Amino acid sequence: MGVAQDVAELAHGYNISDYVGLCRDLDLQGLRKRMKDIRERLDNNNIIEKIIMENEEARRLKKMGDGGGVKNLLDIVLDISEDEEAEIRLTETNIKGFILGGLKHLQ
Repeated sequence: MGVAQDVAELAHGYNISDYVGLCRDLDLQGLRKRMKDIRERLDNNNIIEKIIMENEEARRLKKMGDGGGVKNLLDIVLDISEDEEAEIRLTETNIKGFILGGLKHLQ
């Protein structure tokens, strides 16, 4: 099964722990284990880096054109990382962690 299909399956499923509070700390369905596996597969295959690079390329092309269009969340995070006057500069590692951290909350 592909990573995207695994993520979609986990996102559309339900977690018993969400409904039965006593099971909160138990991984009865193996969802935490599966999500950890997905995060590792994404990290090992450099998928996140590819997504970031593709988005950066699209941003460069957009800036050369009319500069319009709707920004996605990654565009906003990349804007923050490119802000020279920001108190804290985001690195690619920070951005990657942000994206992978979001996957943690799908379960």
